[in-house]
Amino acid sequence: AREPATITTLVVLQAAASTCFFPAYYPLVTQVVPPMQRHLAISVVSIAGMLLGGGLTPTAIGVVADAYSFTGAILCIGILTAASPALLLIPRRGSKSRAAAESGG
Repeated sequence: AREPATITTLVVLQAAASTCFFPAYYPLVTQVVPPMQRHLAISVVSIAGMLLGGGLTPTAIGVVADAYSFTGAILCIGILTAASPALLLIPRRGSKSRAAAESGG
């Protein structure tokens, strides 16, 4: 995985995979946040995502690349990005009672 074409391909695939979260987090926010605060929550989540993805992630890649290797840094970020959808499978506290309250039952 030390060829420039392989690294370029992995970087492009990692960036493409990270954009898959936008369709997933909008419905999640609407389920977790009360209706009167959803517009604010979407804004905060979007800004936080851009700051983390555009600021913290490249910095972390640089730190890991300086300490170990660039390939290892990209691999770590790719693994974290690919594994993070599993967080959606974690049940939220009170999700059943909230659903029952919203449905009137």
